[in-house]
Amino acid sequence: MKVTNEITNASKILKEIAFEMSVLLVEDDRVIQEQLKMFLSRFFGHVDTANNGLAGLRLYESATYDLVITDLSMPFMDGIELSKKIKEINELQRIMVVSAHSESDKLIKLINIGVDGFLLKPVDVLLTIKQLSKICQALYDSKMLEHFNKILEDTNSELKESNREYQKTLSELTEMKKMMQESNSESLEQPKKETMSALEFNEVYPFVLDQTNENLEELEDMFNYLLVNTRHNINHKTLVSITTILREFVRELELIPEFGAIANSLQQLEFTLKKLEDVSKMQIVMPMLTSIFDSLENWRKCVFIFKNTPDVHFLDTKILNEVVKLEALLNE
Repeated sequence: MKVTNEITNASKILKEIAFEMSVLLVEDDRVIQEQLKMFLSRFFGHVDTANNGLAGLRLYESATYDLVITDLSMPFMDGIELSKKIKEINELQRIMVVSAHSESDKLIKLINIGVDGFLLKPVDVLLTIKQLSKICQALYDSKMLEHFNKILEDTNSELKESNREYQKTLSELTEMKKMMQESNSESLEQPKKETMSALEFNEVYPFVLDQTNENLEELEDMFNYLLVNTRHNINHKTLVSITTILREFVRELELIPEFGAIANSLQQLEFTLKKLEDVSKMQIVMPMLTSIFDSLENWRKCVFIFKNTPDVHFLDTKILNEVVKLEALLNE
């Protein structure tokens, strides 16, 4: 009963990670080939078969396989030669070898070629499933890493493009402001200011800004600590912590009317995260969320500490655009 339960549990795990994978099975014994194909088809989405090494190589050259399983002793081309030629075509190809005998000299050759696993005939079901699971898990992890890297590359490209658009818009607005000032230079009436410098802003709010700056800095530190400690293990608890940080950030900004747009945007992001059911999405959007907090930190230092920006709203557009893109990704 214990062995049966182990086989059931191991089979379930293998099905979950291998159902979209393809296998090339090379076996000259027709009976064993048919048995192995039926067995593998329980777990893998596609199984091709070949009767000898030469036929297997031709199939491999015409298609793509996640895993190759080959017999060791076969006519025309044995498993050693087949494995060698496949590795010459694709050195990352995963290969398992099935042998009727434990021949150490041949196994050493296969290890040197880079074969990933060995099975002895007659096949032990539980051992076979465990070895397949180990190899398929490595394949699955590699594919997911490649997938996430592609998402990160796309996200970074979007952020760079967004930043370029922001810089272009800022440049256009600056030029327009300059032209308006020049056109009104002869007017007796002092034009109404549309922007406020950091120095002017700090003069308007001389008593609350030091505490606000400390509170915002503490929230940024909390986010960075959370990021470091949950980089590869984002769960529901992580999501709750992020929404709490955002909520406190909003409370600080709501005290200053000039920053109402950023406060409202972050509040909307908090609501979206609270409604998020698929926590796995957070792994994908964390780089974007990190970029938002980096922008907030840059804005805070320029406005509250260095006081060197001529416009306290110089990063509003960038932050708002980043939040909108993050919400769109979360709502997909």
